[in-house]
Amino acid sequence: MQAFHLYLDSADLADLKTCLPHPAVHGITTNPTLLRRAGVTRDKLPELLHNAIKLGAKQVQAQVHAADTDGILADAQALVRQFNPGQLVIKIPATRDGLRAGAELSEAGTPVTYTAVYAPEQAHFAGQLGAAYAAPYLGRLEDSGVDGLALIGQMQSLLAG
Repeated sequence: MQAFHLYLDSADLADLKTCLPHPAVHGITTNPTLLRRAGVTRDKLPELLHNAIKLGAKQVQAQVHAADTDGILADAQALVRQFNPGQLVIKIPATRDGLRAGAELSEAGTPVTYTAVYAPEQAHFAGQLGAAYAAPYLGRLEDSGVDGLALIGQMQSLLAG
């Protein structure tokens, strides 16, 4: 059976304390919008992630702030050096620069999640470039009038084949 991991999508420490530890929850995932809503500044992000691990998260995911390749790599490397191998997954938008930076990180052994995966080609590239995860957003796909479940099924078939 392929691994399936459930992540809490939150940057709110009170929420994390309510939900962790839990045997079904593998970890947490955050993004700049969630961090902003929770009042977590960029320099406080590592503290939040370490707190999640102390609460029982096996893995944490954090998104880079930069959009260009060099900036993405700098953001990622600043975070990665603060965690043990495998504890942190770097989230990167599935853009041209993101794919370029993610490929370099994956090659170096840093787990990567490509976010904002809205097309089968993006999922294919994520798989080809060694991503740990690809994250399509079902709600956003559905809101745009796309049959999100069917599209995600197509993406999954591409990756499985």
